[in-house]
Amino acid sequence: MDIISILLLLGSIHGIFLALVLVSLKRAPKHENRLLATMLFLFSIILLLHVSFHTGEKIPFTGSTHSRLSFLFQPLYVFYSLALLIGPLLYFYVQAIANGRGALDKSTAVHFLPAILCVSLTTLLYLLDMSQLESVKTLIGFLHWFVFAQFLFYIVLMSIYWVKKIYHRNNELDKVQWIKILIISCGVIWFLALVMQVINVDHEDWNYVWLVAAIFIYTCGYIALRKPTLFRDDLRIQKKPEEKYEKSALTDDIAIVYKIAMLQYIENEKPYLKHDLTLPKLADHLKISHHYISQIINVHFNKNFFEFINRYRVEHAEQLMHDPQYSSKNLSTIGYLSGFNTTSVFNAAFKKELHQTPKQFRKNLKKD
Repeated sequence: MDIISILLLLGSIHGIFLALVLVSLKRAPKHENRLLATMLFLFSIILLLHVSFHTGEKIPFTGSTHSRLSFLFQPLYVFYSLALLIGPLLYFYVQAIANGRGALDKSTAVHFLPAILCVSLTTLLYLLDMSQLESVKTLIGFLHWFVFAQFLFYIVLMSIYWVKKIYHRNNELDKVQWIKILIISCGVIWFLALVMQVINVDHEDWNYVWLVAAIFIYTCGYIALRKPTLFRDDLRIQKKPEEKYEKSALTDDIAIVYKIAMLQYIENEKPYLKHDLTLPKLADHLKISHHYISQIINVHFNKNFFEFINRYRVEHAEQLMHDPQYSSKNLSTIGYLSGFNTTSVFNAAFKKELHQTPKQFRKNLKKD
């Protein structure tokens, strides 16, 4: 067994161990962890199958009918069926970690139909005799590319969901970055696999793609250690702002000075109308540490940065809707002019602040 095979084997064992740890954590977000654990477990099994096939006895494409069919299906029968489960599980995990969506229901079953059909198809193909070998090859080729297409579909789906539902709305930076890493890792693995497939490399060279997959599993374990709040509910409970910053060097007197300077800048310059405004950018303009700005917003306003900025944006949108000049503008334009990147973020922030949607607010204005 060569060094790469050993690394792949260790990666698969590490993934299985991490999956068991995730489902056994107490006070953990069970739905999220179960989805991630299931995905890691299946991914590790696929990795194990690859290592087993790579290091095992190669069956030549000669001999009995049984040997030939074994050559075709032994690495593929479970391989493709499991691979078609990875994309849906990742997508539902991204949804769960972003908004705490509940358990899978009947409406989500359609996402797992390709895997079920794959099991049915490969079982059926086992029954075909060698006179139909070329047809079998054609079907396997189709199935191979379908796995590529399906995984790409879910990478795109996760990316769209991340941009629309997570990047601007979710205020927990650890979650935003974790999902970003997840999507990028899947994209890199898919792209490398596609390149290998297109240039038609030898079976040995596929080890490098699977090595990247093993690194992905190691990364999951590393993040689980560095960012345990992603996987444990008891660690997500936030301390009171005063307790959180009790060791901060920022004194109350200096905090008041910084607070006044921040409010003057925001109210006079209206930086919240810029779509790319972030906490570090605001701190750079004020020449104040972004840690201190975050502390002031948390302690003095009991909000995080995005909640604080969105309040100003909602107030600006409210003013625009009161202005007759903007009465003909659609609501998405109002939101964009107020600093919001997407309509969904605008609607969510508006409803949170004023307890009604922009559409309801404008409708009530017309009544008045």
